[in-house]
Amino acid sequence: MLDARFNRPRKFDLPKYWSASTKRFETSVYRTKARLRVSPLGLRRLQSFSPTVAESVTRSATAPDANGWMQVTIPIESAEDAAREMLRLGTEAEVLEPAELRKRLKSAVDRLAMLYADG
Repeated sequence: MLDARFNRPRKFDLPKYWSASTKRFETSVYRTKARLRVSPLGLRRLQSFSPTVAESVTRSATAPDANGWMQVTIPIESAEDAAREMLRLGTEAEVLEPAELRKRLKSAVDRLAMLYADG
């Protein structure tokens, strides 16, 4: 505890401040973008990633194809971080670009296949 005191400004709105602060932070960490092809379930899963990703999904989603899949563009921090996140989507998404992210996902899936191979 400090002896110093602080008086909160009368019109300070903590929820509004927190929301704006979180958005500023998320915007600053996302350095590039990824384009994905997603199923309806994949789209719902993506929308739970973060408010910034959800907003990007809503803005960028194309019309669904005959099977209900659509393309979206989302912000990502890096290919390394995004690969970990994209694994949460399982077979409900395909990364179209960037190539580095596709490469990292393929490597992760290959390692998983080896881990679960019989014998």
